[in-house]
Amino acid sequence: MNLLDLLKAAKREMGVSGPVPTTAQSLTGEMLRVRDWLIDSNREICAEKSNWKFLRSRFTVDTVIGTEAYLPEDCTDTKLSAVMTEDGFSRWITEKYDTFRIYLTSAGASTQQRFWPRDYESFRFLYQLQPPANGQPVYYAIRDDDLAILLAPKPNDVYTVTGEYYRRAPDLDADADIPLFPERFHMAIVWRAVRKYAQYEEDGGVYAAANIDYKRIHGPLLKDQLPRLRLGGPLA
Repeated sequence: MNLLDLLKAAKREMGVSGPVPTTAQSLTGEMLRVRDWLIDSNREICAEKSNWKFLRSRFTVDTVIGTEAYLPEDCTDTKLSAVMTEDGFSRWITEKYDTFRIYLTSAGASTQQRFWPRDYESFRFLYQLQPPANGQPVYYAIRDDDLAILLAPKPNDVYTVTGEYYRRAPDLDADADIPLFPERFHMAIVWRAVRKYAQYEEDGGVYAAANIDYKRIHGPLLKDQLPRLRLGGPLA
């Protein structure tokens, strides 16, 4: 469902009078409020969890000889085939099952190997006070202020760094904009918007009914789009 489809569904479920909208743009009055409730509802669902599967994506960046730092906007999203942007970036996936890999570009992806994370403060102490000679990067850190990937040693050749990151979900705006999560869960946006409508109208009955429908879809969304819990190994 795109934004226009969501708007039509929300109008129907809220019982808003007037003609069926043909666009989600240039609205006024009640339908403008409905549109804003939908946009807010999508934004709120996307912001509920920092590790939604639908926000997870992959990146690649080629190093420059002698260059230590690589910003998110220096990277390419390989799922979207587009340059990453500061507004569309949330965070690198480096915790637990570290996703970063590196390989000599000329040797090909079949030669990729892991390299090792360092916390930013120890990286500064170990590799920036007395930088080692250029070579194949073995360690990386994430700089605190701009989230740049820092490499040590600085590259002596062109290497390709790959990994995964979490996107920041874009707002719905144009008629054809589609929420990032699977379509079978899109009515969660509508029912969340109906709850907002019910609060605005101070209609407890409508709110309660919409809340039941919202939870009916939201629960499976959580189950489908959050990572599975991993059990630890046996204690010694």
